[in-house]
Amino acid sequence: MGYYAYVNCNCFQEGRTTEPPYPEYVRINDQGFYLDTELLSSKKARMISSAFGEWRRSACEHLNMTVLFTSVSNMSDMQRFFRMLYQLGGKDKFPILSKYLPLPVDPMQTLPAKFAQRALTELDVIMNCEVLEDTLILRKKNSCENCALTNDLYHSLELTWTIDCEYKYYIDKNGFFIVEAISNEEVFRSMNFIQEEISSDEKYYRFIDSITGKSFDCSMKVDRSSDNLVEFEIIIESGKASENYKYIIHSLRKALKASIMTGNPVIWH
Repeated sequence: MGYYAYVNCNCFQEGRTTEPPYPEYVRINDQGFYLDTELLSSKKARMISSAFGEWRRSACEHLNMTVLFTSVSNMSDMQRFFRMLYQLGGKDKFPILSKYLPLPVDPMQTLPAKFAQRALTELDVIMNCEVLEDTLILRKKNSCENCALTNDLYHSLELTWTIDCEYKYYIDKNGFFIVEAISNEEVFRSMNFIQEEISSDEKYYRFIDSITGKSFDCSMKVDRSSDNLVEFEIIIESGKASENYKYIIHSLRKALKASIMTGNPVIWH
């Protein structure tokens, strides 16, 4: 799951679209326009909404009447971005980004156009920041592929695909570790370890510490590769925020510039 940003065009307000179906239900607000079907039966409201959605796809020169639609981030990277904002000064230094970026509890909020320029200025501060950020990484040694990462070095990070499993996998600054879900007992920990497939029929895996040789067998693997033998390590890397969050910053800048150009808000989805 991830976050996307889009900015609506002004074609409808400027009379540069085809005639919408059921125009008597179209209303204009500060986010553009919408359907007001609150007083209709659910069946009729669904019919009108479906026809309206079909019309939007090709009503003007912009697909779905948006001047921009872009991917911003996955959920875990956005959480890291918020934690970085807090570490660099939080809402006192970044009041607009701290308040209006998408949150898991309210991913449908918007960033009003009147704050877009200020948000761009805050992004410039991050881009020019020289402070280094430490990132804890679970990495495949042979390919340098990152399997999990966090910028919170004071708490453990649970690998999301083990949430409902018999055993849970975590990382912290002291290594990768496995915990029995019911008893919460730690059964394996390592900074450098090998994952070996020991039963292809039943999909069973052995985790072996590269230094001590201690091992533990489990039915879940860390990565999604088909390799029978994979070596992992826990490392800490330091880097500038402008590099660590380059993709997020680039996507946000595109969305904010589109908001300034149109006068319409950035809508998170």
